[in-house]
Amino acid sequence: MLSLYLSQPRPSWLHRIAAGYKLLALAVASVLLLPITQAWPLALALGLGVLGHLSLGFAGRRRLLALLKGLLPMLFFLGLAQWFALIISLGWPAGIAPGLEQALLTLLRILSLVVLADLVTLSSTTQELLRALRFFLKPLQWVGISVTTLSLAMALVFRWVGLLNAEWQTIREGFICRGCRRPRLKSATPLLRRSQLLSQTMGDALAARLKNTRS
Repeated sequence: MLSLYLSQPRPSWLHRIAAGYKLLALAVASVLLLPITQAWPLALALGLGVLGHLSLGFAGRRRLLALLKGLLPMLFFLGLAQWFALIISLGWPAGIAPGLEQALLTLLRILSLVVLADLVTLSSTTQELLRALRFFLKPLQWVGISVTTLSLAMALVFRWVGLLNAEWQTIREGFICRGCRRPRLKSATPLLRRSQLLSQTMGDALAARLKNTRS
């Protein structure tokens, strides 16, 4: 199973916290941050996520820089698109200030949640996440839903975003090493190909696991 777990010689304070508590804290943070319409609580949540990465030492700082390096260009274009959409909707120049405010809130919200979620994935193995998710989803068994399948799907979602970001960084750095100054658009095709290969590898692993379980 592909993993983004950050192993250390000595488990950090974050590694020692049970995965269930970290998932619960992330869920609470998501519920609290989504309806917020002010920038300072989102900036505070982002600051806590950044401090969490920095507390893990050099590996945590490197992980944070790689995450921001991959996210910020995409979030910039997302915020720009939202800004222009609100300007078109409200008209010029009435939509400039509200559009900029909404774009900033969206960027802070997404960035804070991604940074906090990365703290969970880097400090929890896939097996720990699966056990925690099974515990929280156990009541769904009463209505006939397979908790094992659902928890596995949710754990894969946690991993997938980070894996794609890591692959994009690898492809981008490869283009830069070959002298390409603007590799963003050129990285799209190999990223799609690589994501297809990752999906195939993950699908084969899941099929083998299901076969072994049945046998």
